[in-house]
Amino acid sequence: MAKAKQIAKSKIGKIEPDHAPASLIANVEPRLGFSAVNASEPQAVHIHKSKSGLELPRKAFHSSIGFIVMLLWYLHCPVIYCLYVIGAGLFVISVADVWRFNSPAFAEEYEKKLGVLMRMSEKHKVNGVIWYIIAVMFCLIFYPRDLAVLSIMILSWCDTSASIFGRLFGRYTPPLPFHGKLFAPRKSLAGSLAAAAMGAFAAYLFYVYLGEAGSEGDLSWIGHTSMEERWVGNLVASPTRLPQLPPPRSTISLEKLCAVAGLSAAMAEAIEIWGLDDNLTMAPLAGLMLWSGLKVLK
Repeated sequence: MAKAKQIAKSKIGKIEPDHAPASLIANVEPRLGFSAVNASEPQAVHIHKSKSGLELPRKAFHSSIGFIVMLLWYLHCPVIYCLYVIGAGLFVISVADVWRFNSPAFAEEYEKKLGVLMRMSEKHKVNGVIWYIIAVMFCLIFYPRDLAVLSIMILSWCDTSASIFGRLFGRYTPPLPFHGKLFAPRKSLAGSLAAAAMGAFAAYLFYVYLGEAGSEGDLSWIGHTSMEERWVGNLVASPTRLPQLPPPRSTISLEKLCAVAGLSAAMAEAIEIWGLDDNLTMAPLAGLMLWSGLKVLK
């Protein structure tokens, strides 16, 4: 029995990667679930993932954050207020995670309510939402407002696109160069191309339709602005006392901007840093690459 449990765990571990084919996940998880590892543990997690392998409820929640930050940008919501609210959320979720690890009864109830938003590996690891929130706060603190918003949109939409397309079509495309060294071995060319396309689209959507409306005289790209100088409110250089990268004020063409955003999204999604959760690394990496690209091509 112990050997069977180890085999079950090893199979689950092999199908966890974001770009793993959906058919492999669908074929194994319905038969295993958590009950294959421990029959006494709740089976709430992944009940919506077992048929398609695409984690659709999780993906929908993940993608919704991009629309929320777009709305906050449009409404000129002060960054410092966002940090207060997000920080409070981080505290609550962190406490719940600690409680979950130390109380089987609470863990069972937690998984019944929120299990569809969790991955199999998160049952015994830190909730991915915690890493997501830390990444969002990092971008809001250290990057210009517009690049912070675009970085969060990339995390929200490009990670989802890469995961879905990677699982559906990754088996038909060759592996990325330097996979296992620079890029995570589980990433696929199909997923990276999807991330690049979505990153370019996110930049186009944000700067063409929302950039000027939410600008406070602090846009990083000013190649498509007419309302830039109409802002009459106070200019806040940084939401905190910590140093923040200045807006590059780039005037490159819209096409080059979208190309920079697409490449940044694909690279940030595929790069693996010391095995860290990509919810933690993707947005900060994308923001840094965006800022560097706009600065260099200024």
